[in-house]
Amino acid sequence: MWEIKTALEKDIQAIARDLGGRMAPERRPLFEDKAARYIRKPGRSLFIALDDSRVIGFSTVIENPKIKGNLSRKTVDALQGLAMITGLLVEGDCRRQGIGQALVRAMEDWAFSRGRKGIWLVTRQQAAWYRRHFGYEAMEAIISEGIQKTIMVKMEPRES
Repeated sequence: MWEIKTALEKDIQAIARDLGGRMAPERRPLFEDKAARYIRKPGRSLFIALDDSRVIGFSTVIENPKIKGNLSRKTVDALQGLAMITGLLVEGDCRRQGIGQALVRAMEDWAFSRGRKGIWLVTRQQAAWYRRHFGYEAMEAIISEGIQKTIMVKMEPRES
């Protein structure tokens, strides 16, 4: 059975070994460096899904991201004060087991517990998945490097 946890410094090698194995050898050090930055820098977090000691998924989130890109003023204004999901990966043979959902929930909980009023992400193909499972709403469609992507947003649930 798998579990979700916040990655620690001691997990960096396992993350690179288990999730970087299919990458071109020259890309692995970049991946390992990126994982280390999410673990070490304040205002960021990296969550991992573990099956025994094997890393089978990860997600990354930034508490107060710099908003970049060719976005409308309305979108830029709406994203102020929101955390940003910057990565989500589940190994292909481990999908459809709820791991991705658990990783997204961990990022949302992290962001909302830190006082963020919402959370956003950019997706190329999974807009319907984020809408159906988590209640994210499409904010703006953009073209980035010739690829259409969707900015999705979820505001913190209000207690009634």
